[in-house]
Amino acid sequence: GGLMNVPFLIYGILLFPSVNKELDPQVASLISSFVIIFTATSGFLKYRSQKRIDYKTVKSLLYFAVPGAVVGAIASVQLNPAVVKFLFAILIVLSAIRGILKAIRNSSGLTISEEVANKGSMVKREIVDEDGITHSYYVRIKMSKPIAFVGGFVAGLLGVGGGIVYMPLMLSITGVPVHIAVATSATMI
Repeated sequence: GGLMNVPFLIYGILLFPSVNKELDPQVASLISSFVIIFTATSGFLKYRSQKRIDYKTVKSLLYFAVPGAVVGAIASVQLNPAVVKFLFAILIVLSAIRGILKAIRNSSGLTISEEVANKGSMVKREIVDEDGITHSYYVRIKMSKPIAFVGGFVAGLLGVGGGIVYMPLMLSITGVPVHIAVATSATMI
């Protein structure tokens, strides 16, 4: 989503030389946020029909993500465009590092939900999808709430939609399995 949209909008001049200048980062973030409304809505509708959304997790985290997004959007217009570009670059680097670490950690043999359950303070959830498959897992909501605020802040600040933050949050901290996490993240966005 926004992780690709924003740089493309800012640096589209490289691909389309007839464009005279770079797009302002705040404008690129606003355009990306607008586009994300439609992509997230279409994703939500599809995942709702597949019955893969963890609505309890959505409800718990949105109370923190929405205020974070508002604060991020306010901060976005206050910052120098060069600072926004720099922060976006940091987000891309951190995302790459997280992906590498995730690949290394996957060799542990435990599922993410088991890792979360071993850490305590969890709630068991079960979702039966449209294919009749039961997804049983443990969720740690308490630790996830402050990170949901940060995810909302990053989404509002950079126009990335939040998926770049919500997916790792749900997979590694909250403990939601990947098929449910994708659907739940799209619903939150």
